[in-house]
Amino acid sequence: MNGASPEAASQYSSVQKAISGLAGAGALLLTGAQFLPLYHTHVPSLRASVGSSSVGADHAYGVLIIALMALALAVIVRVRALRYAVWLLGVLGVVSLIIALGHDLVAAHAHGLKLVGDHYETATNVLGAGLYVELLGALVLISACLAGILLAPHSFVAVSNAGSRKASVP
Repeated sequence: MNGASPEAASQYSSVQKAISGLAGAGALLLTGAQFLPLYHTHVPSLRASVGSSSVGADHAYGVLIIALMALALAVIVRVRALRYAVWLLGVLGVVSLIIALGHDLVAAHAHGLKLVGDHYETATNVLGAGLYVELLGALVLISACLAGILLAPHSFVAVSNAGSRKASVP
């Protein structure tokens, strides 16, 4: 922030805190979603749930790694204010959204036969809370990225090829 006034520096710091907070909240939402039920399997004749699966168990807790990376990027945004960290938050949000809509939503809407006792019955899956929390976490990460790009495009620094930090150019 070459020669920026103290008010502008304070404003940028506030934006960095807000973006870091949003990213941290998104990471926590993604983490929490991994342990919530993705779906409950129902059999019409029993009128009860005969099984369920958590979000994380359905895709081997892969989104948990994304959440940990987002949390690390949130710290980087707050401490170092690097532009690539803001962009990577958006990438992680989009990847989480693709996993939620492309894999989890499909699994949650599956139906077919389920062995109940000694015979097969038609079973359907009903959405659980985990999918909604996972979608919310992905959207919060994307929102953190958009906030960094739109609200404070000049408050973040770029990294040159030599590895030294330089102020962003308007």
